[in-house]
Amino acid sequence: MYSTDNTHLFTASGNWYGYVNNQETFTCNYTTVAGVNITAGLYFVNQSIATEYPSAVINNSITGEISWTISSLTDKITNVSTSSPLICKVTYSVPSQNSFLQLYTSSSEMFYTREFTVSPPITYTLAASSDKAFICSAKGDVVSVAWNVEGRTDVNENGVSVTMDLDDPNEKVSRLNITNALKDETFTCNVNYNLSNGDSNTTQLYTLDANIDPSVNGTYILVSSDITLTCNITPSIFTPTYKWKVDNVYISNENSSTLTLLNAQPNDTGDYICEVTWPTVGTLDTDVYVLNVREIGVPTTTYFMGADTTTVTLSCTAYGDAVSEVVWSSQSGTNLTAMNATLLPYLNYGSQSLLEYTYSIPEDNVTCSFKYTYDNVSLSGDTITLKYIADQVNLTTATSNWYGDVGSREEFICSYQYFDGINITVELIFGTSTTLFSVYPNASIATSDGEYVWNVSSLTHDYTSNDPLKCKVTYSVPSQDNFSQVYIEQHNTKYFVRELIASPAIQLSLERSSSESFICTAKGDVESLIWTVEGRTDVNENGVNVSLLTNTSTEVVSQLSITNTVQDEVFTCNVTYSMGGSEVQNVTFISISHTTLSVTGVTWNVYEQTTATISCSYSVEDNIVPRISWSLNGNTLNATRNNSTLGESYYEISSASASDAGDYNCSVSYNNLISSEDTATLSVVSLSVSTDNVLVFSGTHSSTIVCTATGAPPNTLQWVNSNGTIINTTASDANSA
Repeated sequence: MYSTDNTHLFTASGNWYGYVNNQETFTCNYTTVAGVNITAGLYFVNQSIATEYPSAVINNSITGEISWTISSLTDKITNVSTSSPLICKVTYSVPSQNSFLQLYTSSSEMFYTREFTVSPPITYTLAASSDKAFICSAKGDVVSVAWNVEGRTDVNENGVSVTMDLDDPNEKVSRLNITNALKDETFTCNVNYNLSNGDSNTTQLYTLDANIDPSVNGTYILVSSDITLTCNITPSIFTPTYKWKVDNVYISNENSSTLTLLNAQPNDTGDYICEVTWPTVGTLDTDVYVLNVREIGVPTTTYFMGADTTTVTLSCTAYGDAVSEVVWSSQSGTNLTAMNATLLPYLNYGSQSLLEYTYSIPEDNVTCSFKYTYDNVSLSGDTITLKYIADQVNLTTATSNWYGDVGSREEFICSYQYFDGINITVELIFGTSTTLFSVYPNASIATSDGEYVWNVSSLTHDYTSNDPLKCKVTYSVPSQDNFSQVYIEQHNTKYFVRELIASPAIQLSLERSSSESFICTAKGDVESLIWTVEGRTDVNENGVNVSLLTNTSTEVVSQLSITNTVQDEVFTCNVTYSMGGSEVQNVTFISISHTTLSVTGVTWNVYEQTTATISCSYSVEDNIVPRISWSLNGNTLNATRNNSTLGESYYEISSASASDAGDYNCSVSYNNLISSEDTATLSVVSLSVSTDNVLVFSGTHSSTIVCTATGAPPNTLQWVNSNGTIINTTASDANSA
């Protein structure tokens, strides 16, 4: 038999190329001969691949066919040499026939395993200017590789360049370099093959970006407004994390995509940034979002001026963005142009204007207005009120007089201009000091009616002022550069406390020609002090002399001396006051003669437990009632038992006892001068009866009864029985019977 060469190699797909990782079946047909050993092999570049691919299964059918199925092609299937095709080798062997061996082969076209990749398929950048590179790799029957960039007319335009990293017959590697990536871009790699049409593959470059909405780079809001800043990201591929910063300082606890400011204040003005971090990509800061919180701030809305402060510096601040001008205006129409308004930067988010305001009217209202440069919007601040504190201090007294009597009541009243909201201290000054505030309360808080009253319940000479009385009113505003204004109302005259004392009021003497003296003291606004004496043409006549002991602006003391007093005289101290009015006070000299004194009963007796009255008669001169005193045996008696009528005094004993017996003395005196006295003796009689037997029997029995009288007994004693019969007795001695 003749073995013919019917070997034929073909592929299941009909192509002599395949794609990496795809399945491919290679089939080899041959002629079968019965009884002959046939082996078949599939070779690439003269190398068997049986160790890597399943061995061929010999089909001993008549048609003869063997197949190799490769489940996942690799680039090893690709021949790298164009001179060595894919070969199917069929060997016929008959060992019994002298080692018969016949080899037939079938060669194919070149087989190519194609592989086409573009990497990375998707990539991200945080900035359009970041450097990126893309690799296009093609294996197999590659003829050419080319890049196409959407939106660019030239692949090498604007920082995009292409380089060939590898250019082999069966593999080509092209690199696309990007140095100025746009927002988002798609890059396409196109491949042309030798055995069929070309192919293409794309890669995506995404530029991650974030911005703060509203998209305008800067917003202008009014103070106390609410605003929400939103951090938007593109594209929304990943979920990033957020942080917020203002003026490059992180805001605590603000970690979401929104930032809400409630009741925004000028210090919320600043440069806001949203910091966005994408995992595995990086961190990006948004553009600065400038937030301006506009407010016209007036730190002080009320200013005070006075005689010592006629100019104040007004302050007005525009918060937020830049301003182009400031305008000051006066409600009263006062010309403020010449008051030197300034406009200077203030902190990092405002402008400040200062105005040197000079007093012109008692009260004025001034406003400031700023025009913002960005949109020419003008905003005005609160009204500033300027008040002038005038000298309206007035000191008066409730009596309208600048004098008062010692011990009397007085009210000192200080009225002034009152202003609410500032410190006002009112002081009452006597002379050059305020020591009397220990007596007079200090008005530390001014009353809202602009009047303060010092109430003195009882005047003393301490309130006589050596200098004019003053009311001092101090206005102070600590918040206004320690503003202080002092006004003092000084009354034109001094304040005097008047007192007139002439002493002694009555002078008594037992001798008509005795020497006596009187003192007259006048205090206050004393203008003159003179003595007058009734019945004398001259105060210095006949032994009456006046001498001045003290003579000051607030006190005059004069002494009247008498060396030849007459029976009775009245001396008058006459005072004239400089502030009007006069006053007199009399003193009296009385010469007391010896008083006629009689005490009823020189010596007399009373019985025990009986009532006794001792009477003392005296004369009364010039209606002067003397002092009456009683004594017993030299000891002063209880005055409650002394009852007097004019010219007579009675000392009463309600129940006499032995202790009441003795010498009673009645003394009459005038001003401690004893005029006269007399003495009477009182005896208290006491009786007692005693016997030696209580019971007496008739017959020869007898009994003795003794009656004893003590004190001042009578001349005789008598016994009387129960029938009233007098019994004769014999007295054993003078005091008993």
